[in-house]
Amino acid sequence: MRKFHPNNHVADAIAQLNLGCKRRLRFIYLSYTTQVMQIVLILHKQGVLRNFKVSKDLIIVHFKYYRGRPVCTNIVVVSKFSKRIYWSTRKLSIVSNKHNFTGFYILSTPQGYFTSMYCLLAGFIGGEVICKVEL
Repeated sequence: MRKFHPNNHVADAIAQLNLGCKRRLRFIYLSYTTQVMQIVLILHKQGVLRNFKVSKDLIIVHFKYYRGRPVCTNIVVVSKFSKRIYWSTRKLSIVSNKHNFTGFYILSTPQGYFTSMYCLLAGFIGGEVICKVEL
């Protein structure tokens, strides 16, 4: 059995979301924390998730599909518990404009969780890179 670290809720939720997309599941259950809820809200606003419901300590997440294929192809944890990665707006603009990247990053900033596109449009907002979402 795997030891559970109390600060690892976000990485576990991202791993479950990634597996749910790849296995083409209709829905999954995530443990409720404020950080996980903010990430689910961002994914829902960006059109990656169809719907979600919140109960006492669970979030039920329904995936979105287009013509039988998941909208999201891959969700990868970037900043890990053992190695935190922080990007400024300059680094974010360089990485976002790379080649054929058709997704976005989710960043944890002092103002909250935001997508890379919002951070670039708002200007001068950098932070810890939580995950990379490929569409």
